[in-house]
Amino acid sequence: MPYIKKEMRPPFDAFVDTVAAEILVGKEVSETTVKVITDNLLSRPLDEIDGCLNYFITKLFKRFNLHVQPSNALYIGEPVIKRVLRAIIDKVYAPKYFNYNRACGMLFCCGSEFKRRYGENYAHRLLIKLAEEYYAQPVGPYEDRKIAENGDV
Repeated sequence: MPYIKKEMRPPFDAFVDTVAAEILVGKEVSETTVKVITDNLLSRPLDEIDGCLNYFITKLFKRFNLHVQPSNALYIGEPVIKRVLRAIIDKVYAPKYFNYNRACGMLFCCGSEFKRRYGENYAHRLLIKLAEEYYAQPVGPYEDRKIAENGDV
């Protein structure tokens, strides 16, 4: 989990509050909220973006106690959380190998830290699943295009 400086945390803590409230009240997160989060991330230096997004995801998952759910937990908000995170990731990480690698790495590390700290848990599985789905689309087709353009390894 990223331990970003305390002075960087307030906007992301507020984003967690907003997203959690929208999920709990309306079962959906507004495009406006996604845009505000995305704009905040994109306004930061490149070397802060991944850590800040990891912090946001970690706090959001902890808000919903996804790290302490039993191993067979089925969480009703999973589709909404996955859609929100995909929307943010798709906007923050432009289609380029450098960015795809960053996004997959951030998701994997975030999930692995949940597992390291809390054992096998729902948060870990959800993040790994999200990383695999992201790799399947859009990364997989991108890789196929590059193979066609440059030849296979």
